[in-house]
Amino acid sequence: MVAISSSASATRYSVQQAAVPQVKRAAEQAQQAADALQAQARDAWQKVDSAEANARAVDARANQAISTAAQARKSMVSFGGNILAAGSTEKIETPNTKPAPAASSTPTTTPAPGVINTQGQRIGTLINITA
Repeated sequence: MVAISSSASATRYSVQQAAVPQVKRAAEQAQQAADALQAQARDAWQKVDSAEANARAVDARANQAISTAAQARKSMVSFGGNILAAGSTEKIETPNTKPAPAASSTPTTTPAPGVINTQGQRIGTLINITA
């Protein structure tokens, strides 16, 4: 066994006692840093949850917009088909075989039936102009 002198042991004890406040301070600083990081992590997870909820809401609105656009497209096609069908049922007059003088000819306008949208509202009037 190695013998340690009492003076060496006392010196070692005094060095250890002097280091205790520094070790305590370092442990407190480490605990504060850990607490701060944990608070940042909680905040980050809350932001992630909020971002996911926002993403779901935006996705739902985008799906609704896509559906509305598809319905609008169908309505437009149907509306255009109705206009074409209405135009094809009108009587088309053939021009006279005798041309009229250019100075005396005036365009005539014949109002066509009003245009109705899919809700039954009148949205305009088609006018045919023949020379």
